[in-house]
Amino acid sequence: MAISLKPSQKTVELVELTRRWSLDVVRPYAREADTNEIYPDVPEVIEACPLDVAPVGFATLRDDEYVDRAHTLKTDIEFGPNVLSVFMTEPLSQGDSWAWQMLHGGTVSEDFINLIGTPEQVEKWCTGEHVLTAIAMTEDQSGTDLAGIQTTAVRDGDEWVLNGKKVFISNLLECEWIVLLATINPEAGSAGVRAFILDRDDIAKFDVTTDKEDKIGFRFIRNATFELHDIRIPFDRCVGGPEAPGVAAALGVFSKNRATCAVWGTSIARGCLGFTEQWIDERAEEYSPARLTRIRADFAEMHDTLDDVVRLALKSAWLKDRGENAAVTACEAKAVTPKLAESIVLRCLQLVGAEGASERHLLEKWYRDIKMTDAMLGPGQVQRRSVSQMLLRGGAGR
Repeated sequence: MAISLKPSQKTVELVELTRRWSLDVVRPYAREADTNEIYPDVPEVIEACPLDVAPVGFATLRDDEYVDRAHTLKTDIEFGPNVLSVFMTEPLSQGDSWAWQMLHGGTVSEDFINLIGTPEQVEKWCTGEHVLTAIAMTEDQSGTDLAGIQTTAVRDGDEWVLNGKKVFISNLLECEWIVLLATINPEAGSAGVRAFILDRDDIAKFDVTTDKEDKIGFRFIRNATFELHDIRIPFDRCVGGPEAPGVAAALGVFSKNRATCAVWGTSIARGCLGFTEQWIDERAEEYSPARLTRIRADFAEMHDTLDDVVRLALKSAWLKDRGENAAVTACEAKAVTPKLAESIVLRCLQLVGAEGASERHLLEKWYRDIKMTDAMLGPGQVQRRSVSQMLLRGGAGR
């Protein structure tokens, strides 16, 4: 089936504006973000962004909000929010990745509330303001496997009592609130898992054992490990209520987020590629004509590779917008992108030579960052296993 997803001229212009913002406004703070291992305190950068909401949050917007908050013409909404999300994610990290996550809706925590929360919870927590949020899901023995979650939530009158441990949680100490996954019935496996909302006062009671993991890339995102010892929260903080079907269905948000996560990787690689192209052009006289022709052919091939991955992500988003099962295509996009993007960044490093490994340029940072994209929302081997299971068993997957 032929799929035509040609955006309007206005959306093309918005993509270019977003790319220029990332290159010209975000990139100058990239080294600071990496060295200081925290988001730079430059609110004017976020204010200058052409988007008022992160693309991963497009699916939570009403049709009448796209013009004002997503700045995307309503004529393009026929594609659906997930297709628009892929279009707008592609330029966001070409300068660097640190800034776009500061946009409203930059995490999946609000997705959980919008999908399975009560109207009162949506109104209270999904306010549309620029606040940083987080999701606490990972434990020592489990990542995206809900059945392995051991953190417990026990009802005590009008409160929930939380006990357990969470590891490698992004933005914990900077966020305004988090969604935390815990089980109300350990014997029920994933069916017993519920999502709970915890605010800054609750977070202050956590026993934080590691406030910043030392990691290879995306150092501006601080990852914390913490324990919960009899943390009490109000009864109405259970997302959707305890009788809701649980959060397993809400993990369908990962299908769309896997597609945008894949395009996050192509965006980093595209920015690295653009830098290297400019670097070579400025030194063209240092190369023989034959060598320069070969290098530029490499550039064209790398751009084609990135375009192919973006098309795969767009197909996944298109299926999602049509209400069809996009899990296989989303997993495929997430499985292949990190290695392809990493190979492109590595090739750029090779072309620049020894200077590319120095901190005079951002190439070495981007090479560290691109490696992190494989771990997000499940590494490649997990995605390949999921695809195999879905194709062989006919399962819907996540």
